[in-house]
Amino acid sequence: DTFYSGLDPQQIVLTLAPGQAVVRDISLTSRATAGDKSGVVKLDPFVLTASKLTEGEALATNEQRFAPNIKNVVSTDAFGDVPEGNIAEFMRFLPGVTVGYEDEMPTAVSIRGFGGAMTNVMTDGATMANSARIGSSREFDFIQVSINNVSRIEVTKVPTPANPASGLSGNVNMVSKNSFERSRAQLNYRLTFSGHGANLKLAEQPFPFDTRERPVKLGFDFDYTLPVTKNFGLVLTALQSFTMTNQDTANTTWNATAAGTGATPSRPYLQTHTLLEAPKWRDRNSAGLKLDWRVSPNSVLTLGMQANYYRYVNGNLQRTTSVGTTAAPAIAGGVPLTFGENFARSAAGRGTAGFGSNFLHDYAKTLSANTRYRYQSAEWLIDAGANASKSITWRRTIAKGHFNSFGSGLLATTGVRVNFEDIRPEGPGITRVFDANNRELDLFDLRNFRLNTASSGTYRNYTDDTAGLDLNVKRSLSLFKVPVTLQGGGLLGIQDRDHRRESLGYTYNPANPADPTLAPFAMQVYRGHPNYWVQQPIPWASPNRMVEAWGGNPGLFTQTAAQLVASEQARINGSETFKEITTGLYLQSDARLLNNRLFALAGVRFERIHTKAQ
Repeated sequence: DTFYSGLDPQQIVLTLAPGQAVVRDISLTSRATAGDKSGVVKLDPFVLTASKLTEGEALATNEQRFAPNIKNVVSTDAFGDVPEGNIAEFMRFLPGVTVGYEDEMPTAVSIRGFGGAMTNVMTDGATMANSARIGSSREFDFIQVSINNVSRIEVTKVPTPANPASGLSGNVNMVSKNSFERSRAQLNYRLTFSGHGANLKLAEQPFPFDTRERPVKLGFDFDYTLPVTKNFGLVLTALQSFTMTNQDTANTTWNATAAGTGATPSRPYLQTHTLLEAPKWRDRNSAGLKLDWRVSPNSVLTLGMQANYYRYVNGNLQRTTSVGTTAAPAIAGGVPLTFGENFARSAAGRGTAGFGSNFLHDYAKTLSANTRYRYQSAEWLIDAGANASKSITWRRTIAKGHFNSFGSGLLATTGVRVNFEDIRPEGPGITRVFDANNRELDLFDLRNFRLNTASSGTYRNYTDDTAGLDLNVKRSLSLFKVPVTLQGGGLLGIQDRDHRRESLGYTYNPANPADPTLAPFAMQVYRGHPNYWVQQPIPWASPNRMVEAWGGNPGLFTQTAAQLVASEQARINGSETFKEITTGLYLQSDARLLNNRLFALAGVRFERIHTKAQ
């Protein structure tokens, strides 16, 4: 008897002479998809001869069916197109999986409610290097892998002794595409355009780097499966995607505890309002090559290689106004803080307003290679592999022509009042600012704002190198007519991770002391478009023009003694490194009854981790 989930079983009779070996190719089909071919079949005008979706789902179904524990296996074709090729975006559909986001971008996953750092992520059974941008965490950052290289995702929710101990909440295994999954050569390709609904334009548009960028670009992906012979084949994949999104945000902070204000949790006041414009884009590029060789009828040797490159660019601009947290005025005879259901007015001298930024250039590159030998017969399964991978993540700002952030405030330094009027859930409908002489200051005039400081932000240089070996041996037998398997094996893993961080702060020294304002750095390209929340253009200052001016005048931004000390402290404290060597052995057995349902599983695993960190 031969069977495969999703296909019709067959009974085949073989005649064997003593000492003779017989090879018989078996082709299973499904009446539901191909029709009954036992007699004359009348075909419809269009016939589906092969279904990539059906084949992928059948592979996933069989993997899940014979798993010894609770495990979800899903073909990557199951949910259609995945935006930007992000695997975490795909995994949010799986039960028991929670996806973590950075803005609208999925970055990490957790299983069964545990944190992402407790989820072990592998490729073809091997741990993959991942220099997570968040630093020392073990959380796997999915921006560094692409779904185009993956055939199916295996999510193990209940680890067994055969699973690495690093996956306390569960394991995610990304199984790469295999040439033996297809009976003939097949090319799947796609050209894509993607963009934000508010900016679907082919022409170049203003971007906060004070440049013009194209918000919609051509992308593509393909996978080519080539069974060269019956026993050798290859799979070649590649992907390039580009996504630009707009982000107009209004952030509000409400205060319910400020002393002397009369604010309570049931009656808070609006303390701070921030308007933010942050267009951003993401480039994802990946390529993969998989070679499959059937060494013998029962054994396969594979070699897989992947390369992933990712770029994330964010042009974050902010304008913040605040009525403060102090009820009493800062000047004699000034008015105190007052507020009501739809207004909040600062005490004299306690109001603040300023512009800022958070410009980012983040990059990630991951290279990996693994080889695996698999022998499978009716009684034995031997699975052995070796892997190595390298991941690098880095962030740059000044080297890319802009500061990460700058600090500014109102040119008026005493008696400033900020009034929020017509307050709504998204913020005040009207914001007015007055100086000590009760003269109203225009929030849309950069000449009313002083530039004080600028910063490189936190430079990052993270590397992660991994290498490992693993061996798994399984023996199937029948004990008192009960199917039983015995399984054992071990692993050796080496991980070397290094983090370097540095932050540089600068003080602004205006070339013309009479004009310390933001006006000389006003945006020249990114200007003139209405802000979503105030419906009029905000005149933003350009961190790019600040760096450009600094290049022509080195004295424009300098470091004070205190800033030099802070920069050196940040460099020293931001340097972290560790090397970890993991060795492990395990043994487990399981017995199956009632149509292959799990009856019992028992085992033990021992892992020793030696860590050297500084």
